[in-house]
Amino acid sequence: MDWKIAAHNTRSGHNLVSDEIRDFASPTRSKIYRQMTLLSKYGIGIGPPHIKLVERGLYELRVLGVDGVRILFSINGKVIILLRAFKKKSPKLPVKEINLARSRWSDLKTNNRYVIYRL
Repeated sequence: MDWKIAAHNTRSGHNLVSDEIRDFASPTRSKIYRQMTLLSKYGIGIGPPHIKLVERGLYELRVLGVDGVRILFSINGKVIILLRAFKKKSPKLPVKEINLARSRWSDLKTNNRYVIYRL
């Protein structure tokens, strides 16, 4: 596994992305962890339909299935940093979710707080 998977931490050390993933049903979480394992092995090279570029520096991990889960992430060297996990309810990616991911990325770049997942 050449890539590390990490998640944004708040100033208080709270990992919001882990909470967001934990809120999904068990079968969905299993799919998410399987996708994260692929991501840690191949990085963004796994490509479509699993990865989509949202905008410069922001990617979408698409967990296909009934729930339509999306995880927005950015890359810092060989570290993939998960910024936001949510259930996609409409065909278009919500601007609110993109803005939240941008905000978390900005906070992370300023304060360099994230936790590495062990897969």
